[in-house]
Parts: sequence; C-alpha cells; structure tokens
Amino acid sequence: MSSTPDPYKTLGVPRDASDAEIKKAYRRLAMTTHPDRNPELEPVEAQRCFAEVGNAFELLKERSAREEYDMTGRVGGGGGGGGQPGMDLREMLLREMMRRQMRQRRPPPPPPKIFPDVEMEAYISSDVASIHRASRECKIGTDRDERRAAYAGKLGVVASVDPDDRTVKVRLRVRVRVS
Repeated sequence: MSSTPDPYKTLGVPRDASDAEIKKAYRRLAMTTHPDRNPELEPVEAQRCFAEVGNAFELLKERSAREEYDMTGRVGGGGGGGGQPGMDLREMLLREMMRRQMRQRRPPPPPPKIFPDVEMEAYISSDVASIHRASRECKIGTDRDERRAAYAGKLGVVASVDPDDRTVKVRLRVRVRVS
C-alpha cells in the first residue's frame, strides 16, 4: 500500500473530472468526514480521514500539481513518507525554479517589423556611402547618386512605400536660391 492515497479515489471522482466536480466532491466529503460530525469514530481516525480528503483536494485543485500527479503518480520528488523537515519548501522552490527555466526557453515573440508608413517623417542618413549601397541593393541606378548625396542628413516626409523591393520615396523641402 502506498503512503499517499490516490486523491481521485479519496474524493470518489474519475481522473477526467472537472474542477467543479472535484470541488463538489470535496465539499460533500468534508462535511461527512469532519471530526465534529463523526462522534462514533476515534478522534484520531476521524482527523486522519478529514485530512486525507483535504490533502486530496489541495493536490487536485492546483492545475500544475494535478498534471504532475497524473504524469508521475506523485507530487514533488520526495520518495514516500518520512520526508525531511522543510521538504515542502524545497520542493516548492525547485518547482518555481523549473517553471522559470521553462518560461526562459520559450523564444520571445518577434519584434514588430518597422517599415515606414506614408506621411511619416524620415531622416535621410548622413552617410553618403550607405545611401549609395542601399540604392544598389534596391537595384537603383547610379544616374542620380549626386542628387541623393545632396540630401544626406535632411528631414523629409515619406511619399510612397514599395514593400516588394523595400524602397521608399521621400519628399523633401528644397530651397531654391534665386540669384
């Protein structure tokens, strides 16, 4: 006989019982096994029965503990009864540490893709070489490189966006000098 009774048998519910069914069974059994309601039983025996019902409910009401019990047949790493003092605290800390590690293993959600929208303000890079390099990557010819270089470091407004080749047309305010 195992030192920890099966909580499903203790509460008289099937393994696929819902949380509401487990709670209902616990309330019913708690009322019938309470030591004050069982004067015919020895006080120690009545207390033991009541404690078993309470322990079964405590184990099954917490989703993670229930899943652990369903998978391994016990909760915590302790083997059988007669655990060391403070074992519950150590088990709880170990479980919390494992939960945190599992959360860290999940890849973070991808960052939002930042691509300019029309009418958004945009600074043109002041690095002329990077402007020319970006132009070549987007298959833009060299015929207007001097003009693009003249606008380096300026502020403009996005006029149109082509997400297919990832190019942006920027409208700039240009002062015309009249001599």
